[in-house]
Amino acid sequence: HDLQELSRRQLQRLRPLEELRLGTSQHRCRGRSPSSREPSRSERSGRDLPAGPLVSTGGQGIIVVGGRSHRQGGRPYYTLDGLLAIVALRHTGCRLAIELWHDHDPALLRAPSPELTRGGVILRDFHDVPHGTHWLGWQLPSLALLYSRFAEALYLDADNVALVDPTSMFSSVHYRQRGAIFWPDHDLHYAENPIWAVINRNAHPGQGTETGQLLVNRSRHWAALALAAHFNDRGPNYYYNMFYGNKELWRFSWLARRKPFHLVPVMPEVVGYRASAGAFCGNTLLQHNPDNHVDIMFAHRVGAKLSNTSSNRSAWTTLKGWDRNDPWNRRKASKGCGGGAFDLPSDPRWSEAAIKLLGRMRGLERRLIRFRARLTFGNETPALRPQWWRA
Repeated sequence: HDLQELSRRQLQRLRPLEELRLGTSQHRCRGRSPSSREPSRSERSGRDLPAGPLVSTGGQGIIVVGGRSHRQGGRPYYTLDGLLAIVALRHTGCRLAIELWHDHDPALLRAPSPELTRGGVILRDFHDVPHGTHWLGWQLPSLALLYSRFAEALYLDADNVALVDPTSMFSSVHYRQRGAIFWPDHDLHYAENPIWAVINRNAHPGQGTETGQLLVNRSRHWAALALAAHFNDRGPNYYYNMFYGNKELWRFSWLARRKPFHLVPVMPEVVGYRASAGAFCGNTLLQHNPDNHVDIMFAHRVGAKLSNTSSNRSAWTTLKGWDRNDPWNRRKASKGCGGGAFDLPSDPRWSEAAIKLLGRMRGLERRLIRFRARLTFGNETPALRPQWWRA
């Protein structure tokens, strides 16, 4: 009942139903009324979308969104996180081209493009594309996916550390069949959510998605990407009230357009550390290989970001797994860890495989912390050195 009441209140805060039916706002703005034949919402959701990918020079590549703090008063320096994510990618042996997007960051504007290009890194400025000067935070990944030069792209959050070379995922059976792969989160989406009325689909509960990584064929799924951009454009006033930010808007854009995608069926483990009082301080989600469901591909450091810490202490010392026998085994906030830490109601794993994985992760973490010191003035400030690209 509480969920239903919350959904009703959310729906009432949105514009009238005509506005929810995607694409009809232009009729009202131009002083025209809709035709007597009311098209379906799915027909409306296809209006005013571009005829194809906005920018594409072909090929496969990786998109990382850096930049200064994406929210007013925010602390992380996503350019630094993004550079460290690129270091981690190259450490795995990955040789794919990488677009590093930023919000007109002066530290990147002064970087010599030829030196970065030789390393396979292409700097992209949001200020060079439409909406790029005023979209913020959760809106930016959608903009990068719209205007990327890659025909096929792996999107990674700046705080997402690759543990293995992700190149092989472009050859994944699921990717070749569907052209899009999403990864799960610990939360659920509910049948009472008003998004189902927006996309005109039968409502049903399901597993949430975690959008720190997204693999997509842009040429095949351009319409769904454009619809996701529409949702994100209106996100701060409407759709972000339905979810935690943008995290479900890609999946519901695919559902609205009736496009296929693969959702990795293995839930993410959580890695963190033990606080002095004994509390488990989870800060990282481990996402799996979409084919074998065993190998850990990504360590999404949603807390304790490398750009937002003055400590060299490891944040990756303890691993907790997902209890498959408990469908309500949900992530919860950790107490005694400071803000942003979370926990799972399960015991730590100390198997041989878990210990080996943690050792490998700590080794990579030490490498990234050392590289952070070369890029910045020191642990107390995340500002980049004047010639950081020589690090």
